[in-house]
Amino acid sequence: MKSADRETGVADATDPEGVPDIVDESEENEDGESTDENARAPRLAKRQLLARVAHETGIPYSVATKLYEEMIAQILASVGEGIPVTLTGFGRFYAQGHKGHRVQFADQDGSTKVNNYAVLKFSATSAVNRKVYRKVGPSINDETPAQQRRRERREQRAAEAAEAAAKAAAEAARRELMGE
Repeated sequence: MKSADRETGVADATDPEGVPDIVDESEENEDGESTDENARAPRLAKRQLLARVAHETGIPYSVATKLYEEMIAQILASVGEGIPVTLTGFGRFYAQGHKGHRVQFADQDGSTKVNNYAVLKFSATSAVNRKVYRKVGPSINDETPAQQRRRERREQRAAEAAEAAAKAAAEAARRELMGE
């Protein structure tokens, strides 16, 4: 880490107002294209998020950290007890149960099993999803080239099927008129 703020521990990769930048760990070539197929998108790390919250609210970073840690602990404790946590205007945290199953490649006799388990789920409100969509836009939902080719092939097959059906209907109508 480069020189860091003593209170926050956040490196000095900040904008002029002292708020940390979003971390972009991907590497690019001279054309600005990612050199790693699995490159991660830029992300906002916990420290940067907490530094932004502290900056925007005017509270010390240490207080923002304590609040964050306690909120996470309370959410996990409640959900762990089977009580969903609803943050009005934001979303709902809840446990989703999964059935146990045999492990496919664990051992020779196939007796190794994963017991029933639960995972933490989050469901955002419609309003939050709309805000995200407005900010991120449709680009997050853009098709990959392979998806686009598959969609075009489906559309082509559907058009061909509709054309064949129309021809068959026209031929049937012609035969009926001709008395065949």
